[in-house]
Amino acid sequence: MKKGFTLIELLVVVLIIGILAAIALPQYTKTVEKSRTAEAWVNLKAMDTALKMYRLAIADQNAAGSFEVLEIEIPGTDTTTSGVNRKNTKNFSYAFLSDHIAANRLPMSTKYSLTIHDTYGRVCIGYSEEGQKLCQSLGGIAMGACFSSTTSATCYQL
Repeated sequence: MKKGFTLIELLVVVLIIGILAAIALPQYTKTVEKSRTAEAWVNLKAMDTALKMYRLAIADQNAAGSFEVLEIEIPGTDTTTSGVNRKNTKNFSYAFLSDHIAANRLPMSTKYSLTIHDTYGRVCIGYSEEGQKLCQSLGGIAMGACFSSTTSATCYQL
């Protein structure tokens, strides 16, 4: 008697592995992206805390923040985009803006941004369908107004 597998048996195994991979890969990608947002929220919270401490120290609740003034260090490269000083890491570009602190997923304005806004609190802005789905998966509730300058963006309050 011959030992081994027939061609049909091998094809069935390859087909089953292919189906499992097709189901698991999108879920894996989504989980990895959600873990990246957790890293961004940690950095945003540190930036927000440093800004609040700075505002208390100088007694000006409307003072703008910057990486140069605040005692916070985010590892990354210093860049300037549209006149805004940014700190770019592998996945995000962090910035202090006039009324919010932002972490834009790189490449900028293509996926999503995470912000801590003076008025709206924690907000996720989805620029693409993928970004909007991610914002919803973080528990975001669509806002009536979106403060993003990108017209196709949807804002979600977290």
